[in-house]
Amino acid sequence: MFVLRDTVFNQTVFINAGRPNIVAALSGQSDFIAFGATSIRHEEYHRGPDGIASEAGAYTRQREVLDKMPGAFTNRDVYNRFRGFLSNEIKANGGRP
Repeated sequence: MFVLRDTVFNQTVFINAGRPNIVAALSGQSDFIAFGATSIRHEEYHRGPDGIASEAGAYTRQREVLDKMPGAFTNRDVYNRFRGFLSNEIKANGGRP
């Protein structure tokens, strides 16, 4: 689990790193950093100026960050699986995959 301290809203942000399909496949510091970076962007989306609650929007922003760093993962298959997971979540939450 990643734990961040949000100094703007004075809140603690917990990022679940327990997604079994993705986290179990991460191998190495760069994988966890890339996963964490995308997750931070997801949570940041929810804390925007309008307090946006859309999961589809948050997953979309998370995937946009992921798309900028495909080489950050030690294994391209992990990147592809993670991207597929995000696309499924976008669709499941009413967004465009």
